[in-house]
Amino acid sequence: TMRFALLLIAAACNSSFAFHPISTPLATTRRPFPFVSPASPSSSNSDTCLRGYTPKYSSWDGDDRRWSKRLTRRIFRFDGGPSDTPVRDGLVLSTIAAYIWQAINTLTYLRTKFPSYWSTQAWSMISDAVIDSGSTMGPLLRDFMFSPHLGRRQPHRYLTAGFLHSGVFHLACNMYALKQMPNWLETGLGWPLFVTTYIVGVVAGNYFHAMYAMDEFLGCLGSSGGIVALAGLAFISLCKMENKQGTAKILRSMGTLFVFGAIIPTMSNASHIGGFLSGCLMGLLFAPGYRNSYSLRRKNAVTIDAVPRDYRQVMGFGVVPNERPPVPLWMLWAVVLVYASTEPRWMAMPAVVWRGLTSAG
Repeated sequence: TMRFALLLIAAACNSSFAFHPISTPLATTRRPFPFVSPASPSSSNSDTCLRGYTPKYSSWDGDDRRWSKRLTRRIFRFDGGPSDTPVRDGLVLSTIAAYIWQAINTLTYLRTKFPSYWSTQAWSMISDAVIDSGSTMGPLLRDFMFSPHLGRRQPHRYLTAGFLHSGVFHLACNMYALKQMPNWLETGLGWPLFVTTYIVGVVAGNYFHAMYAMDEFLGCLGSSGGIVALAGLAFISLCKMENKQGTAKILRSMGTLFVFGAIIPTMSNASHIGGFLSGCLMGLLFAPGYRNSYSLRRKNAVTIDAVPRDYRQVMGFGVVPNERPPVPLWMLWAVVLVYASTEPRWMAMPAVVWRGLTSAG
């Protein structure tokens, strides 16, 4: 009896101090049959997403569960594994690179315009260019930012303004929100729909800003239109999956965003509404529908589940996407290209953007 009690105490201590991995590696997951993918740990429909899951690499965060230590390890750790979402990571890196170039361009402009202040106010000029670049209005910002007055004459601003930000805090908030988008939007729905929805959301957000802006010279910057468009795409996809928990979570997040937009005067609620509605429209037209699969639901099935694990968790057990969406995505791009070929200003957009990047101002 004493030996049995000691074994129970040892087991309890081991379970209390052992680390808890975020996701279980595929090699250690029990399977009912060698060819069957592991089923979702939750019930039929769940909005839980195992982010960053790959069969080869575990997401262990170490024995120390303090948030500061976990954050430090995540910053300095490199496991060499491929990214599950290369397109989303590329959007984040390109936006950060655009802001770095924006800060350098603004600092060069300030130093050239006010050379006498450089010797005594250098740090102030550097902080203005880096931390609050939007308030200085450098040449790059003037060439690519959006306002209703400028957008009518230069349509490239509808898109280029999505890669510019007013400051470091604005950039950090948007990039954090983009990184929090579920992986299955890219791994499950596909990167072409992911990128197209992001671009459409940026353009639609600026269009709604132009429609409801009180001042036609009021500028608009940031990628929030594209980010909320991805939220709209996720919302419609979850509605098609009949995932009520996921849809409720997105509605709460969007409601919070609209409340902040009503309180903070520098936030454009019109851009957020336009981006979200455009993402919903993209989901209705170009995202696949879902159906129950008999071969996956029957007992001891030998069908291989080819969808990513996080996509499986939001779809639920035995649910598979349809092979074809209601409207093929290539038709949207075909319409855009045909219309662009008839508009000289649209045809000149690549040359205008290149000239603005190489010789801003």
